[in-house]
Amino acid sequence: MALILSIYTLFIRMARFLVIFQNWSFSFEVLSCGEPPSVANSVRDFTSLVFESEATYTCLFGYKIAGQIDVSLTIKCDVSPENDRAVQWSILTITCESI
Repeated sequence: MALILSIYTLFIRMARFLVIFQNWSFSFEVLSCGEPPSVANSVRDFTSLVFESEATYTCLFGYKIAGQIDVSLTIKCDVSPENDRAVQWSILTITCESI
C-alpha cells in the first residue's frame, strides 16, 4: 500500500510540474547591430554582426583615426545606452584624417 501511495504522490507532483511547465514559453532573439558603418580612407574588418562582435578599422597609409594617434580602432556591438533591449556599435562616427 505504501508503494502505491508513493507512486501516486510522485504522479501528482509530476502532473503539477507539467501543468506549470506547459505555461512557460522559451524564446530568444539574436540581437544584431547591422553592418558597421563604412569609413572613408580605411579598411574595415569584421566577422559577425551580433551582440559582442567586434569590428576593426585601419586607416590607409597617410591617415589616422581623428582625435587619436593610432591608425586603427576596434568597436564593439554592445547594449544601446538609450534602450537596454537593443544593441548598437559602441562608436557610431569614425573618421580617418590625413596625417
